[in-house]
Amino acid sequence: MEKTGEDSFSTIDFATERIKTILTITRKIEFKLQYLFDLLFTFIGRFIQPVMNLVIIGLLGKNVVDGSMTFGAFVLVITYYNILQSMKQNMKGSFN
Repeated sequence: MEKTGEDSFSTIDFATERIKTILTITRKIEFKLQYLFDLLFTFIGRFIQPVMNLVIIGLLGKNVVDGSMTFGAFVLVITYYNILQSMKQNMKGSFN
């Protein structure tokens, strides 16, 4: 049985609709995954920064208690670190 012109057009229409459906589903999945990864990495970034701050303060504080670092140097390092962090946040905010 030979295919007529109408059969081939209906086959092409069916394939086109099927491809559009698959692309629509793929876009929805891609959007959800992109949103999930963005949410995940934002959460991780916001969690890691305070933990790193505490680790740095803890290590430097231990050096002050042990006597290998003066309290003035401790304050200077913490102040410099906070200035760098605020500059980083300001730069990040200017790109959004």
